[in-house]
Amino acid sequence: MNRKRIPPNPDRKPPKVLARTLTSASSGLGEGWGYVVFEDSFGRVCSIQEDSVADYLPPGSSALWIGLDKDRIHLHLEGVKWLIAELQTWVDTCRLNAG
Repeated sequence: MNRKRIPPNPDRKPPKVLARTLTSASSGLGEGWGYVVFEDSFGRVCSIQEDSVADYLPPGSSALWIGLDKDRIHLHLEGVKWLIAELQTWVDTCRLNAG
């Protein structure tokens, strides 16, 4: 099934960024990791947070936590690259590459 590409809706805006910060030692999240808080299209507060994965990857490696504060996913670099490619397919075709 082919779907027509829907033109961008000028009333829709990118997610509203509520905060951009580096975490501190007292945050409980670890020190010096990027942390971005934003609202999704339903107005829910979400975040993207850098995370070291030093326990199982070489030094200097990192990963991302993405989602709602109590319901987030954890992706390492290769997972983020995969997700970007999947999302780009959706942006370009208005469809997921579901096979």
